[in-house]
Amino acid sequence: MSVFSSAAAFRPLFTPMTSPRILLIDHEAVRGPQFCDALRAAGCVAQWHDAQDAALQAVEQGWSPDLVFCDGDGGGIDTARVLAQLHALQPGLPVLIMARNASVQAAVQALQNGAADYLSAPVDLAEALSRIRQFVPGAAALSVPKDTPVATAPSSVVAPAKPVLAPKAPDGLVAESGAMRSILDIARRAAQTDVTVMLLGESGVGKEVMARFVHAQSPRAAGPFIAINCAAIPETLLEATLFGFEKGAFTGAGQSAPGKFEQAQGGTLLLDEVTEMAPALQAKLLRVLQEREIERLGGRKRIVLDLRLIATSNRDLQQAVKQGVLREDVYYRLSVFPLQIPPLRQRRDDILPLAQAMLTRYAAQFGLQAAPHLDSAARQALLAHDWPGNVRELDNVMQRATILCQNGRIAAGDLLFSAPTGDAAARAFTPPALAPALTSGDLGSELALSERQLIADALQQSQGSKSLAAQRLGISPRTLRHKLQKLREAGMELPDSF
Repeated sequence: MSVFSSAAAFRPLFTPMTSPRILLIDHEAVRGPQFCDALRAAGCVAQWHDAQDAALQAVEQGWSPDLVFCDGDGGGIDTARVLAQLHALQPGLPVLIMARNASVQAAVQALQNGAADYLSAPVDLAEALSRIRQFVPGAAALSVPKDTPVATAPSSVVAPAKPVLAPKAPDGLVAESGAMRSILDIARRAAQTDVTVMLLGESGVGKEVMARFVHAQSPRAAGPFIAINCAAIPETLLEATLFGFEKGAFTGAGQSAPGKFEQAQGGTLLLDEVTEMAPALQAKLLRVLQEREIERLGGRKRIVLDLRLIATSNRDLQQAVKQGVLREDVYYRLSVFPLQIPPLRQRRDDILPLAQAMLTRYAAQFGLQAAPHLDSAARQALLAHDWPGNVRELDNVMQRATILCQNGRIAAGDLLFSAPTGDAAARAFTPPALAPALTSGDLGSELALSERQLIADALQQSQGSKSLAAQRLGISPRTLRHKLQKLREAGMELPDSF
């Protein structure tokens, strides 16, 4: 993934045993100073500016923050410019955008511009400190002062922050199918030891969610969970991001910084898509796996590691070894305890529970009074779809459906499935929910009527376009034409336009 939207994608510049330096850019003259005072009371070195130019000038002149909270509600503050200039001055600096009028589009744009996260304003002190602990190594001791009221931050900053983008929390893991229940049981047992776990599966099946589950079930649950996407960071930066560096180790290294291995001490480090790591760096990873110690770039001190390692890949590992993508010795070190997560099409009992959980989450995110419900045709459409994008695709479909639905009801026409591409298009999947109606010889059954209604709804929503209707149904236009012909042959009346 090219957009860094978690703590794992940023390289904090904070040195442990000192107070974290927080830069606050907020145009509100009351909220800004009060929020800044609350951060100082909690042990931070905080600086507030009500204008972006003044804040950027302070950084240019040498005030080096470890984390930035930036107002995203306008007031003369251009978040895109702030992000670009701060990252030019301090690459990897975590910048969190806060906005009252939070929207998915604004959040995505901010993350694409390099924001570490996008929060719904107002933000209370407890949430602010939680974010600082997440993004700034060594800030774990920060806490709300005991003699401070719950609303330590000003009255205009009392509501808990809610990330606009859905968090990937272990407690959000839904597993109703037998296949996933079995996987979770095995993962739970593996979590009790420090064995290296290798999570395998197609893109979008939820490998990072499973990694967080393993961490949460382990004796290291109270420690940090640090994730790094090996495919998202350029090869030239990945080594420094993983191992850290000393001041002067390379051009631009103005001060020392810990790497992800150090940040994960006492907890879990997730190497996401580890097979995308360059072979030269794999050799250095092998030494870490064998010796359980590292040296920072430009450093001579050996740092002993105390962490659990989890890796993921969407490749066939043995094939990757044959192709020279993955070193064989690294393969054997990583595959101590492999877990294959099945694709969503192989665990259909999870589809509807997952969909409902997503609808509940998006309803809260979009400020709806209640989560919308899926009508019978929509449920059948979800069960019939092949889900080439797995849980990630389902999440996208549910987000769109929450926006499109009317009167709290999601119809089949509200489900905008992505057009299949690549391997997904070649699978030629026949939806099991529709197949019986055309093979059982009983087209007058309730299932056949449901199928007819499903097809009719899709065609109506697509204004008669068979290609768009087929896309909504998750089948090919040829398959749709075939089904329409079968329905006519069975004596069912269909509009001439169909």
